This record gives sequence, structure tokens and C-alpha cells, in this order.
Amino acid sequence: MATPILMRRRRALMALTALTCLLLAVMVQGRIERGRLAASIHPLLYLPSGKHLKVMALGFDGILADVLYLWSIQYYGNYDIKDRYTNLERIYDQVITELDPHYLDPYLVGALIMTTEARNPEMALKLLDKGVQANPDQWIMPFEAGFLCYNDLHDFRRAAVYFEKALSIPGVTATAAEPHRLTLAVDLSIASVEPAPTSAQRVDARQQAALGPTGFVSPSATP
Repeated sequence: MATPILMRRRRALMALTALTCLLLAVMVQGRIERGRLAASIHPLLYLPSGKHLKVMALGFDGILADVLYLWSIQYYGNYDIKDRYTNLERIYDQVITELDPHYLDPYLVGALIMTTEARNPEMALKLLDKGVQANPDQWIMPFEAGFLCYNDLHDFRRAAVYFEKALSIPGVTATAAEPHRLTLAVDLSIASVEPAPTSAQRVDARQQAALGPTGFVSPSATP
């Protein structure tokens, strides 16, 4: 059993590590806001890969991943940075999710930014595929990949594969899967003779799927 002194030392080390991570994020943000140091080099290239940061984190990979994830939301929400999507895939695929492959939010939010902001759904699907492989027990990963194929790529047959995968994972709820299976079946049956459902219909289907009897549950909180 750990002594009070040892526990205090552990807490101090964790606090010091968290502060170091925060300072790293601030330094990166400062370089970005000061502009490029060289015309041909993007500032984010100075951020080490997740594999190197994992060594620097000294076992606190999750804390560093969390700090960088929060920073990324602020960075990609800053519309004054015109070229902010240049290293989008690197930040989420090679840095944050490499630090903590089981941290679900960077996959989901990263894919959302790639799809809605950067207009690159194939990049988003690649990130979600990585999340599916790293978290085979989390139905939300193939579920979101399926919806991306369904809603953005209009690749209904590929979407069906992801939805079926989500259905096979223990813990998936009927409210999460059934509306998409039904609307997907309708799309597959009428796609050759009638236009696909409108965006409003797809949004409505997703809202029904994401809401359980008690309202929206954050993906990180799913069992």
C-alpha cells in the first residue's frame, strides 16, 4: 500500500507532467499565431509524432493526448488561420490517436472536422477505420463510419457493411442502429429509380439514432 508521502509525490509528478504538456501546447500555439518561420515550412511540422511524444510523456500518454485534443479544437476553430487544414490528418491520425489509441473523442471530432470543414470525407473515413481497429469493442466507431458513407459519400453498400459491424458488437442499442438500417434499406431499394433522401431526412434519421430514452450520451461514456 502506498504511503502518504509516495502518493503526494505521484500527484506532484502528475501535476508537473500536465503542466509540461500544457506548456508544450502553448508553445505550439504561439508559433502558429506568430506566423510561419519559413515560407516553405508549416509550423505544425515542429510538433513531434505521437510515437515520439509517447516517450516524452513518461507514461502520461492520456493526459498529453487530452491536452493536444483540447488544443486542436481551439486551433481548428480559429478561422483566421487560413491554412489550418494543411496538417489536419497528421494531428489526429499521427499525433493524438497515436498517443492514446483508445481515446474515442479525437476520432469522432477529427472525422467531423475533416468532413464538414475540410470537405474530405475519405480522410475522415480513414481516421474512423483506425478507430474501429483500435477499439473493436466500441460500436460507435463503425456506426459513425457507416453514417459517413451513407450521408456524405452516398456509398450505401459500404455503409451497410459498417452498420452490420456495429450491430455485431455487444452493447449496441436498437435506437442507435435501427433507424439507419431502415433508411438504408429504403435507399438501396429506390436508388436506381428515385433521388436519394434529402439532407433534412438524413439529419432527422441521425438525430433519432443518437438519442436514447434519456437523451444524447457522449461516445466516451459508452460501455
